[in-house]
Amino acid sequence: MTELAARTGFPPESLRAALDHLIRTGRVQAQALTGCSPDGCAGCSLTKSCSLSSARRPMRLTLAE
Repeated sequence: MTELAARTGFPPESLRAALDHLIRTGRVQAQALTGCSPDGCAGCSLTKSCSLSSARRPMRLTLAE
């Protein structure tokens, strides 16, 4: 969220609230990532912020159909 806030200029709290709302209303689906890519970290966009062992795991977000 911090990187998105820096890129957009929106406060992280506002972005989190908007995302939480989209998830609650079913417009976005969130799925926790359970492991790493078979290619390892080299090709992953989360290399700098990933922490699969932390409580704040990376999430896959998809638009609901």
